[in-house]
Amino acid sequence: MAGDDAVGTSTSNTDPEWNKQDDLVKVYILGTLTESLQDQVVTTPGNAKALWDHIKDLFHDNKDARAITLDSELRNIKLGTLSINAYCTKIQGMVDRLHNLGEKVNDKNMVMYAINGLDERFKGIVRIIRHREPLPTFETARNMLLLEESTLNEARNSQTSFEGSPSSPTILLATNSSGQKGGHASSGIGANLYMITAIEVA
Repeated sequence: MAGDDAVGTSTSNTDPEWNKQDDLVKVYILGTLTESLQDQVVTTPGNAKALWDHIKDLFHDNKDARAITLDSELRNIKLGTLSINAYCTKIQGMVDRLHNLGEKVNDKNMVMYAINGLDERFKGIVRIIRHREPLPTFETARNMLLLEESTLNEARNSQTSFEGSPSSPTILLATNSSGQKGGHASSGIGANLYMITAIEVA
């Protein structure tokens, strides 16, 4: 109806109470935006609906560009210094954001993106996942990677402990070449004295 359209788009209304409520809605909308976005829309003429429509148009205009950028980031994601849990959580978050932008990422692609971004430490488990028929789900692959990470960490800790605690005895060899007096060794038997001491280090 023409009357309804007029209410929705009019820049002013003769009802003071209506104008007051409309201003409150505009303040609320602006309060939910980032500072940079506020600067873009704060001068939007008209009522709260006009402000809302302006914001909606901005998001629609940028949606495709943001989806393309996010999809590229997902395809090229790397583990880096992240733990497996943080890495997989990041992937899931990016997939959720793409879904909100209208782009669906299937489970198979999530698995492939995840294993493609791993480093050499995980090459064994990556080979296993790649040759699974059918390919495991993202959640299953995540659990497999978590187990592999735990195994690698345990092996590294064991190696560090071994290197820091020598288990072999240390052999000390001392040679005494003292001169002889009256044809006898000064230290007892022979010209040289060998002392072998084994020290066990706990």
